[in-house]
Amino acid sequence: MDTGFLQGNGIEALPQFLTSLAIGLLIGLERERNPSAKAGLRTFALVTVFGTLMAMLSSKTGSSTTGGRSVRAISILAMNS
Repeated sequence: MDTGFLQGNGIEALPQFLTSLAIGLLIGLERERNPSAKAGLRTFALVTVFGTLMAMLSSKTGSSTTGGRSVRAISILAMNS
């Protein structure tokens, strides 16, 4: 995928966020079909987008543990609500 046109616009991360959102929506849609599932469409979409954000922040800061802990915390909170 050629994303060279996105470099100067400040939205160079857009393809990653859209991909993670699409994956989260697909997983959430599948979970919505199960009536006993606690997490659904919105939860999985948010978790995948926040996971992408944490991974990007982790790579920018050079930290390898920041993203994993934050995503786990968000996942636990989302599943318990």
